[in-house]
Amino acid sequence: MDGEAVMSIDHSLPETDRIKVYDLPGYEEIACIIHQGSYRTLSKSYKHLLTWIETNGYQIIADNREFYIQGGQEQDNESYVTEIQFPVQKT
Repeated sequence: MDGEAVMSIDHSLPETDRIKVYDLPGYEEIACIIHQGSYRTLSKSYKHLLTWIETNGYQIIADNREFYIQGGQEQDNESYVTEIQFPVQKT
């Protein structure tokens, strides 16, 4: 799996070998779900969202994104809130 940690910033930062600064692309339509609970149960929310995308006649057009609204290092913390997004278009 290829992944990047992303952080929203409100001012310019100098790039380094370890830090790259760029804008994420925007999309006209994104299917998303808010997952409240442990990271260990994220797969259930992924399954619900992917089923919704297929059932409603959409196709995924780019990589998904996870936004950790409230999170941390523990895998089983039920207070975590994660937004899962898939850029989509109607088929």
